Amino acid sequence: MKTISYVDLKNFIDNIDANKPVLVIGHEMADFDSIGSGYSLTLFLNKIGKNATFLLEEVDFPKLEVFEDNKFVQTSFKEKDYILFMMDMNNSGRMGKMKSYFDNAKIIVNIDHHEDNSFEADYVLSEPNRSATSEMLFDLFKLYNQPLDKKIASLLYSGIITDTNGFTKAITGKTLRVVAELVECGINSEEIARKTLKSKTIQEMKALAKMIDLLQYDEYHYVEVDYNDSAFSGLDPYTIQKKILPQIVDISGIDNFVFYTELKGTIYCLMYSNNGTDVAALAKKFGGGGHKERSGFITDKFTLDEIKKGVKEYFKNIKAG
Repeated sequence: MKTISYVDLKNFIDNIDANKPVLVIGHEMADFDSIGSGYSLTLFLNKIGKNATFLLEEVDFPKLEVFEDNKFVQTSFKEKDYILFMMDMNNSGRMGKMKSYFDNAKIIVNIDHHEDNSFEADYVLSEPNRSATSEMLFDLFKLYNQPLDKKIASLLYSGIITDTNGFTKAITGKTLRVVAELVECGINSEEIARKTLKSKTIQEMKALAKMIDLLQYDEYHYVEVDYNDSAFSGLDPYTIQKKILPQIVDISGIDNFVFYTELKGTIYCLMYSNNGTDVAALAKKFGGGGHKERSGFITDKFTLDEIKKGVKEYFKNIKAG
């Protein structure tokens, strides 16, 4: 493993043979930062003459409708001897069903902004002080001294606005300067914000009301959801995570919050903190990770009771000092 700079990364990319297959993958349950950083890199690589493909699970394809584009996007990849770019993930386990592409890659490059990166790749560019991996990609593209096209700028903006929850978390002066340049590329920032973050369906509001009704406290606030409940009909985990849970986390008086659900023997858990508690360290205990103030994991190695017991003990010990 070698940590690299933006200049190192540019040099690496420039030396990729035009016929060499390049595969770009974001994490499972793809959010708009995973898609924004991964797909913008794919478009940019093809723009400068490389042979890049963005891999996305079929369930996440509807998110591309925001950009009216799915060129260079596939759900499977049959090339061999390829270079892999793993985007917006701190460890290969977050690839889920696509983990085999990590195992079979010839060279692996990881670009990520999470605090607890496991540095599994051959080359790693990790900046945990950045608001989003999409913000990092902006710095890479600027090294090429050519204007960003509207499509790529829109993808980067979508990743930043969603990962900062509408510019309310993890922003810096650098973040706002990047956003200003993206807006000046002619993107429809209001439309992107509405489609990715702000607009909510009646079904989503029903789910929010149901979760508030289910809200409980036991050393921390939590909601345990049964996806068979009609209130959650048709809602995928991404929608729950990005469009509904932030509304609960913003409720006055909630310091630490955890969302639980179980699907076909697999447990999905998302964690948030408003008081500085390191929930990434907690998620790591169950094979996950993320940011200090928002993290999560997916597992079939623990029962829900085991997880809830471990989570309760963690928050209890934090309070005890």
